Amino acid sequence: MGEIIMKQIASLILYPVQASNITVKQKEYITEIFNDLDLDELENILKNKIKKEQLKEIADSISEDERLNYFKLAKTIAEIDNISYEQYQSFAELGLALGIKETETGFSFNIYDKEELRNFEYKRTLTNYSMISAAIGFIPFIPISDFFILTTLQLGLISKIANLYNFKIDGDQFLKMIVATLGSGFIFRTAAGILNRFIPIVGWVINASIAFAGTYAIGIITKRYIEANGDLSEDSIKTIWENSFSDGKEEFSKFKDFILDKKDDLLKTFNETQKKQNTKDDDIDEEEDTEKEEKKKHHKKKSKKKTKTEDETYDVDEDDA
Repeated sequence: MGEIIMKQIASLILYPVQASNITVKQKEYITEIFNDLDLDELENILKNKIKKEQLKEIADSISEDERLNYFKLAKTIAEIDNISYEQYQSFAELGLALGIKETETGFSFNIYDKEELRNFEYKRTLTNYSMISAAIGFIPFIPISDFFILTTLQLGLISKIANLYNFKIDGDQFLKMIVATLGSGFIFRTAAGILNRFIPIVGWVINASIAFAGTYAIGIITKRYIEANGDLSEDSIKTIWENSFSDGKEEFSKFKDFILDKKDDLLKTFNETQKKQNTKDDDIDEEEDTEKEEKKKHHKKKSKKKTKTEDETYDVDEDDA
């Protein structure tokens, strides 16, 4: 295989994994697979994802027999770590370019169905955030402090679900609205969880269950709120909360042992997510500040131009007089 063709094949195989940050483990495996390529060349391929048009051109040049093998190799690389939503979307693009059938992809859902993919990501997000909440419940923090940590986590969940469905929600106001609507029922459950913290082992399990169920319920309410286009009555919110909180406790019982065993990893994931979110928020703030400055400059220029025009008009009128 020629060097140019090898580079093209590498670009095609790495197309999905490039949709998100490539992990150390993935990079090690990639280097091992493409050992015929110079490290600098491989690094260049990893940094520069090809466009969809280029992807189609390369795919068309590949024989029918090789197409599925390349798709499977791309999947193997991505599955070394958790596949992100963006990577799933890129797998759909790769699959379409290569002509891979839905039944041949090896995924448990139809990656070509955008709504099905989005629903899969929603469920995964809901479960992951609920499990992290439960992990926080298992750890003997100082009482009350974990309440604020959970709030931060739940705000992150609301934001992620809203972004997934391209729906604008003010997380702070939305969470306050839920708390105000639920009233004493919400406060009672939260307080019960904090009080149970003082009961060793059993108390931690109860607290973890409440943390999981509460976060789970908030995620369900968020999705229903989006589906209703922001028009949910107080009675509806209360009903959804009661039902989904109960469902959340059942879901927790399925994951309890896993969460207890993996709580450190889950908390690490939470910390990493927070760092990324903080960086993202800082970038957004910086962009907004830059945009405001540009608007100010534009406004000043416009004001000066307007003043100059008015002065010139006044002078002309004065001369005519």
